[in-house]
Amino acid sequence: MASKTLSENINQAISDFGSIKQAIIDKGVEVPTGTPTSQYGAKIGEIQGGGGGSDEEFISVIERTATNPTLPSGLTKIGSYVFYNYKNLALTTLPNGVTSIGISAFDSCTNLALTSLPSSVTSIGKYAFNGCTNLALTSLPSGLTTIGYATFSSCTNLALTSLPSSVTSIGNYAFYYCTSLA
Repeated sequence: MASKTLSENINQAISDFGSIKQAIIDKGVEVPTGTPTSQYGAKIGEIQGGGGGSDEEFISVIERTATNPTLPSGLTKIGSYVFYNYKNLALTTLPNGVTSIGISAFDSCTNLALTSLPSSVTSIGKYAFNGCTNLALTSLPSGLTTIGYATFSSCTNLALTSLPSSVTSIGNYAFYYCTSLA
């Protein structure tokens, strides 16, 4: 039996398992020459379904060693634990249209370099940015309503000067050990 290419394996997984939540391409896995792994982001709409509307509907196919992977446009939720403890992750932006960021989505991503969040974000789950020591947000989206438990805990470069008036819920320890808050 002939070996399948990465693309063929991903497409087979998509057709076989409609509720796949995440596929990560580990370091050392051969990706078709000249093909960015982000091309598989277009399959997101085909894979979603088993999450029942939960914050775990984020589906990604990324190269785990990439420092700034391309997240697909049209993404509305970043699910729980998607980038948990991904030390090399140095994302600078999130796609417009993201409305929620799940539990521990970026927990312990010490190189995360976001300076703003999309204006569409209304909910940030507990521990979402816990330990993101390079996170340098200066403001939060004006429609944000929920900040979970320990969401920004130990974000020592977080430089917020105010919170949006739309916030109705802030979890305990949300800003614990945020030493750069004004």
